[in-house]
Amino acid sequence: MSDDDSRLRPALRDRLAGHSVVVTGAGTGEGVGNGQAIGRLLAAQGAAVVCGDLHRDRAEQVAAGIRDDGGTAAAVAGDVRDPEVAAALVQAAVDLSGRLTGLVCTVGIGGATSVLHPPDPDPWQQVLDVNVTGALRCVRAAAPALVAAGGGSIVTVGSTAGMRYYQPGALAYATSKAALTGLTTSVAGELGPHRVRANTVVIGQVWSPMVAAAAARQADPAA
Repeated sequence: MSDDDSRLRPALRDRLAGHSVVVTGAGTGEGVGNGQAIGRLLAAQGAAVVCGDLHRDRAEQVAAGIRDDGGTAAAVAGDVRDPEVAAALVQAAVDLSGRLTGLVCTVGIGGATSVLHPPDPDPWQQVLDVNVTGALRCVRAAAPALVAAGGGSIVTVGSTAGMRYYQPGALAYATSKAALTGLTTSVAGELGPHRVRANTVVIGQVWSPMVAAAAARQADPAA
């Protein structure tokens, strides 16, 4: 267990015992990303955690770390745009604890594009597909299980980039984050009567591996 988790656990011990949560984008890379940090925190509070990531080795590493700390975790690798991968994430959570009670969608990619000077190839569609459609695939896969469990929670990770002008080249990323908030609001309205909450956590810039990589590209565009 990390030092941070050790400090948190006495006050929150077993707060989420009996819950099973899918966290997408939970793999480890060069540093700790949002998904990994969220997965570890959920596990420290007693939840069984399914670590989803595009890269199997990264998902397995985080899940193994949670298990080494005494928690319960499984890893599922694949692209969240694939409905079969989304279904596998949900099934893994049910296999861990008999039900699914939470989904956290943290997967997000960037890609520089603009109105006046779109690159070729243009990353616009890929960014929207991963950041928005990928989240929708996971929500659609999770919703029946959450309803069957008697309720639960869906959390999407948004960004202030979707609320105000962010920076040059962020057209696709900012649009995707604004769309993700709209998606989550619609999900909340539809699933609320079934005791399933849906909320977007809007965060500012966090020094994650994705942000570090973007900073490196800005410092050396030729790299």
